[in-house]
Amino acid sequence: MERFFNEDMTRKKSNEQIKNLIIHDVRGSIVVSEQQNKPNHRHITSNSIWFDCDYILFNVKEDYISITRPSLDYRGKSHKTTKQKNFYHFVVTAEIPFGKFKFDVDDSTEDELVIYYR
Repeated sequence: MERFFNEDMTRKKSNEQIKNLIIHDVRGSIVVSEQQNKPNHRHITSNSIWFDCDYILFNVKEDYISITRPSLDYRGKSHKTTKQKNFYHFVVTAEIPFGKFKFDVDDSTEDELVIYYR
């Protein structure tokens, strides 16, 4: 019984280490769709584990979107992420086109996602 417990804990630890490696991976995409009955709102969906956090900051720049996680002492507008099955969801008020947009691997970091939409 003790041997089984130790093997199980080792397996669990390995899965946590793998998750930590995946979090720093900036590959993935978002899907932008219309929020029902709210024409200026956009529903954002992604299956990237990068969104596995409580809140994010969503900034629309001239030709790209910047998504970051707020610092602990941040006070301001943030967006709550929710998870349903394997997908993360949040809603923003922004004038961005509908569609699927990939993360820019060259410009994104573990702290900021950069997504070009034009």
